[in-house]
Amino acid sequence: MKSREEQITRSVLVASLGFSIGLTGAFPQGVQTQQPSQPEDVQDVEERSIGLVIPTPDASVRYRLAGGGFVERTADGGATWDGQLVSPNAKLNAGAAPDARVCWLVGREGRIFLTRDGTNWTKIPAPAQLDFVAITAKNGSSATVTSLDKRRFSTVNRGKTWRPAS
Repeated sequence: MKSREEQITRSVLVASLGFSIGLTGAFPQGVQTQQPSQPEDVQDVEERSIGLVIPTPDASVRYRLAGGGFVERTADGGATWDGQLVSPNAKLNAGAAPDARVCWLVGREGRIFLTRDGTNWTKIPAPAQLDFVAITAKNGSSATVTSLDKRRFSTVNRGKTWRPAS
């Protein structure tokens, strides 16, 4: 027969092991168990994995907004995705990719970004500090952005100058 101290030690050990490997129903009577909570990262990963997909003319290459200033890129039709940090915590809303290597992104607070090699991102000077919700692009130099209040601006020189668009 085991001493009371040995029984308590064994119960604590079993409970600890149960938490670490996720056992349920394997505890002595009287020991209450809780399921370990999900890490907060799980929700972030799930949200990123269902972000807005931005197609390119090459069906195997796509971009995907992943939240938190991240964008993902696939070059194999979506079998694998490579994440890229565009700008920490940028709230990106939309994108346009007129070429497999060229992608424009827009977001809140005048955020506009451009890659011309599919990997390295450049912050483009915005025409105004507005929340941008849409973009169309012809190439790595020409794009038109649309703000939340429906104002539109166009550039033909990668954002060096902008003009109101109709």
